[in-house]
Amino acid sequence: MALSTAAALDDVPSSAEIAKSLLPNTDVDMLGADSWNDASAGSSSAPASQRKKGRQSTSSVTPAKLKPSHPRSSGVSPVKPPQLDSSFPFKSTAPIPRPGFLAMPTLDASLPIERLRIKMMEHEEKGIPLVVRGFHKLPGWNDLLFTPEWMITHGQPGETISVRNVYNKQDSKMPLTEFIKRCRNASDIIPGEEERYYGKDGLCPPQWEAWLSSSNVVPKHILPFGSDDVFALLEPKDRAETLMTYFGVGGTHTPCHKDLCASVGQNLMVHTENEGSAVWYMTARDDAAVVSEYFHGMGQEIDLETHVASELELKAAPFKMYMHRQERGDLICVPQKSCHQVINEGGITIKLSWSRMLMSSLDLAYKSELPIYHRVCRPEIYSVKLLIHSAVLALTQKLSQAMQGSGGEITPRVRSLRDTLKPLVMIYTEMIVSAWDMERKGEPTTFDPAQQYRLSCDFCGADIFQSYFECRDCDEDGNEPVTICSACYVEGRSCVCEVMQPVHVRPFKMLLEARNTAVAVLNQCLWEQEKLIENYSYEELESDESPHVHQAAVILAKSVNLNLDETAKCREAGTHEVPAAYSVTCSGCHKRSCLTHLLKSGRVHPAAGLLWSRNGKTFHTTHMSFKHAYSTAVDKMKTSRWGIEMLEGWVRLSHAAITYQRCRPYVNQRLTMGFFDEDYDHPLTVAKERPLPQKGSSRSKGKKRALDETIAGDDLESNTSVPAPPKAIPASKKRKISQPSSQLSNTAAGAVIAIKQEPGPSPSMNQLPHATSTSATSATSASRTLAASSQNTLGITSSNSLLGPVTLPNPSFVPEPNFPQHSLAPTALPPPSAASLDELAGPLVPGIDNDLLVRVVKEVSDELSEIRKHAEDTQYGHRTQLEALMAEYKATMEARFRAQEEAHASYRDYAERTMATSDSLTKTLTAQVSQLKAQLQDAQARVLRNEAIIDRMIGSSGVTSTPPSGIPSVFATPPSSRLNGSNNESQESSSITKPTSNGRFIRRPDVL
Repeated sequence: MALSTAAALDDVPSSAEIAKSLLPNTDVDMLGADSWNDASAGSSSAPASQRKKGRQSTSSVTPAKLKPSHPRSSGVSPVKPPQLDSSFPFKSTAPIPRPGFLAMPTLDASLPIERLRIKMMEHEEKGIPLVVRGFHKLPGWNDLLFTPEWMITHGQPGETISVRNVYNKQDSKMPLTEFIKRCRNASDIIPGEEERYYGKDGLCPPQWEAWLSSSNVVPKHILPFGSDDVFALLEPKDRAETLMTYFGVGGTHTPCHKDLCASVGQNLMVHTENEGSAVWYMTARDDAAVVSEYFHGMGQEIDLETHVASELELKAAPFKMYMHRQERGDLICVPQKSCHQVINEGGITIKLSWSRMLMSSLDLAYKSELPIYHRVCRPEIYSVKLLIHSAVLALTQKLSQAMQGSGGEITPRVRSLRDTLKPLVMIYTEMIVSAWDMERKGEPTTFDPAQQYRLSCDFCGADIFQSYFECRDCDEDGNEPVTICSACYVEGRSCVCEVMQPVHVRPFKMLLEARNTAVAVLNQCLWEQEKLIENYSYEELESDESPHVHQAAVILAKSVNLNLDETAKCREAGTHEVPAAYSVTCSGCHKRSCLTHLLKSGRVHPAAGLLWSRNGKTFHTTHMSFKHAYSTAVDKMKTSRWGIEMLEGWVRLSHAAITYQRCRPYVNQRLTMGFFDEDYDHPLTVAKERPLPQKGSSRSKGKKRALDETIAGDDLESNTSVPAPPKAIPASKKRKISQPSSQLSNTAAGAVIAIKQEPGPSPSMNQLPHATSTSATSATSASRTLAASSQNTLGITSSNSLLGPVTLPNPSFVPEPNFPQHSLAPTALPPPSAASLDELAGPLVPGIDNDLLVRVVKEVSDELSEIRKHAEDTQYGHRTQLEALMAEYKATMEARFRAQEEAHASYRDYAERTMATSDSLTKTLTAQVSQLKAQLQDAQARVLRNEAIIDRMIGSSGVTSTPPSGIPSVFATPPSSRLNGSNNESQESSSITKPTSNGRFIRRPDVL
């Protein structure tokens, strides 16, 4: 679903005009013009005379071609897809899904309504695309209502429809009948064609909206402003218009994009002709961060809807891509943050599309989408902070009623409301802290919602809920004052005079009361350790650790007012001078850093640097520890399935500023780019430093600043020309178009001056400013280089010269001229007109005709332009090769380190297992030795005991020495007598016949 950022609130046609555009040939009163007025009133916050800049992006500038690789994200470079033609056929017959893509899960619309609702909610929670087919087969479907003939019949003659040319992305008005005729006559895409129109983001006729809500064809829970749609909590005047119509034909498309503010999208095809269909390419919710990184590798920005990816580019992507051909009666359910693009094929297709904001969408939008929108300057449209404020109030009331109804018990409904309200209260507290200013300058005393109109930032398009900055001094023509949100101002985005005043929309007391009431009700159903701080006061706001963005912006505004005329030297990336207001000093690092390099080198957001640097004693420790904390958090994010939403506080702001530096701002001539912004439509306009104040100059409030200098990387190029301030253009009316460059940078070939291109006739040569002594010397050197005797080293020959053979005079006879410096920069200055040359009394340089001199300078400038272009291309090629070699070397070293770590791990595992086995064997052997020792000691004890018993028995008087019959007497001989040498034989022979008996048993004392 392509929710346009078009429809600027100031340019929205009236409801009657919309009715006439969609329903020609019929009087508006016959169709109920009041219903049109009521419907359109719901999409605006106030009458057009009171509304303020609720704009949409309708840029007429075709994005410039970028180099194949343009990574913007930190960390490992993303996969570089092939750069291919992204055109698609008028009609294809290949089956879908094609190889390399996944089929979208599909349900049948005829399922029981409760089962269908549960299945759809499951896919919403999982973040997976879903298709529900066959709605046109259900009772209640009205084919005749959605035909082009119905639109013509019920419309007025000559009614127009808003269309977009898909080739140049220009929006225009076209008669409805002519547009339908073009669509029906459309054929295959012809090479070189320049027109093919797509009717997109049209308002839905009230009859179609009434059918959608009353026909019971589409499930009630997914209808606009349904029971789970947070938009239903807003007053009709505060709701955004989300129900749109799309009128397409083969060859038209919607670039790859995400739906606004993490909303859930529904797209129902209601009419087709000539086998018309729409091919959808879609990702899951959790792949949004990977898709963004992949598009950065192609030099594109997914949130600006600038690129239609080819199928080969999508196949090469490192994420899953779902594919489906949508036909009549198919409802496509687009998950939150799902990246998708739509290619129309065949004949006419008409689709109804709408978005819903869930409670979970608020958390995702605040933490993930809004930081990105702020950086790339995508209009917010849906007023997320106002939705959070309204949701907190509504859920507080519902939870209080549920607690009263349950008697204080935690019922399932109470638990559900509690779990929904708690994260919103934490986000709401962070919102208040972000807008807090301890001086509360510009705070109103009262607030009347009926008198309040919607505000949006002139630079990034963010909806302003509480705090912002404004400047009325740049309002020269009585237009609206310049309005800049606090997040933009603290990043260097401001009006040209940069003297802006802080303003608040509501009293802080009202916001704190809403927060404290919600916490008081919430704490009644939370465990003691889960309870939030009640009775938040101004002191708690001041000490809260959430980012104080507005307070940092106020500090910057004060510094700008006091110190804009002072300069300081930034010691990062070499030494260069910057305005002192845009720098901070760290006593621990012993250097001063500008806010640009503070982010690049230290990963510290300018708001954090301005706040932390107020405490010089702890600033060094704080910003050094934050750099480590930032790296840890980002590495953890990259290894998880979540994106920027898992980052907290200052880390989230720093990561968004580092990753998303290219933007498409609502640049008008009353605004200046930020510290690290790069214009998406003009890639050479990169992040820059502020121009240095001129010594001795007096700066008054409202004075226009010189145009910001640009730097490539960290190299500054000085530029001293200060063009006259252009006419102020209302920020809500126009987008900046490409202006002719009147400031040319220095080159090695010679000095440069800046010539202001004013309307009117071209100046004559004698009206141009004269060079200074230094520049005159450089100009003389350049002229002598041009007049290089007979050796023509400039590549000018008779074949390529504008005037044929060129004869240059001897430079030794040419006096030093006193003529203005001419640019040898890549962009050549236009030669003076012939009329202005005729006004000269004679040749500008003696011996050289003025026309010849102009043509020679032009040819030299063109030659140098080609040389510089070739050098840039060569440098880019070398840089690309170096990056590839470094990536290959890094991958090789990482693989080697991994192999070494695996080998070391294997060795450690083997050693540990060997040691464990050795310890086990040692314990076993020790146990066995101990057992043997115990057995030996026991045996010795038994021997001693037995000998003692025998000795007692032998020495007692009641024991005879005669052994039983048959037993040799040798067994009865005492051990002492058997050990007495030669007497053993006589004693043995004499005792054979003398048996020994103890009466009850026979003993052998010698072996007992």
